[in-house]
Amino acid sequence: MWASCIVTDMATTTKTKRPTHKGRVTHSPRDARQETVDQIIAALEAGIVPWQKDWHNVEGDMPTSLSTYKQYGGTNVLVLWLTALSKGYTSKYWGTYRQIQERGGQVRKGEKGVTINRTITGAFQVKDDSGNVVTNEDGDPETKGYRTLRQFTVFNIEQCDWAEDARLPQVAEAAADVDPIEAAEALVADYLASGPSLGWGGNSAHYAPRQDHVQMPARNQFKTPAGLYSTLYHELVHSTGHESREAREGIKKGTFGAFGDAVYSFEELVAEIGSAFLCAHAGIPQEAHLDNSAAYIAHWLKALKEDKGLIFEAANLASQAVDRIVGTTNKDEEGGES
Repeated sequence: MWASCIVTDMATTTKTKRPTHKGRVTHSPRDARQETVDQIIAALEAGIVPWQKDWHNVEGDMPTSLSTYKQYGGTNVLVLWLTALSKGYTSKYWGTYRQIQERGGQVRKGEKGVTINRTITGAFQVKDDSGNVVTNEDGDPETKGYRTLRQFTVFNIEQCDWAEDARLPQVAEAAADVDPIEAAEALVADYLASGPSLGWGGNSAHYAPRQDHVQMPARNQFKTPAGLYSTLYHELVHSTGHESREAREGIKKGTFGAFGDAVYSFEELVAEIGSAFLCAHAGIPQEAHLDNSAAYIAHWLKALKEDKGLIFEAANLASQAVDRIVGTTNKDEEGGES
């Protein structure tokens, strides 16, 4: 940016002319959300559903900050999963260029980072035209909230060279001794103790909002434990929408809406993504519940192209549902989408 200069000489004042640049290239502001949606659309067009992952890593599946060891949330999880899948990364740890350097690492030449988003929220005091703070009837300062989206570029630790004394996370030796079924049960035990009722038997897996009840087929009807728990998690995510919990549209009214309509389809997307997140927490593969046909993928492609905010809202609601079920909020401050 060229600044105009004012040169004052006694009574004479002259203003320099702004230099003329021919062929100057202007750049439009980056659209952080659109860039994320474009990555997910590209995956769907390639036949990959980014919220479905049918294996798990030894060190865990939820993308995690190298800086804070906290997990990323929302659409950042989907984008980092996609990148790891396409590039063959097996580590769950990601960090910025600076964070990696601080821990004794160096991003290899030519490696490309991944853009993730962070929603920053805050508030400021309202002032009048004279600069005085406006107060309410109680004499307290009036405030207005704001939300803004910031971007960070992160690299997987497998994209880096590390010094011998580098500070790298260690994979717990005891991880291999953990019974995945016990872990899957324990993950939701507290939630079920005070949450919806749960019944086993029959030929349907569903959540009944009016009764606040999850019904599952008998355990021996499932072909695999992964199929059992990913289905259970799917229905439990639905149950978080109850009016006494997250009060999501449709469920809080005691119904999912008509099959195939916008409310129904959106709630199914929230439950599908939430189930994938819970499976990653438990360390079990996630099996798909929705039809993975070309028609299913085409449906979400159309929806995402029409509304870029759809996937953000669904992933964020799924993260909130998982937080309620697991009983913690563990989003990395550089990656937590809210």
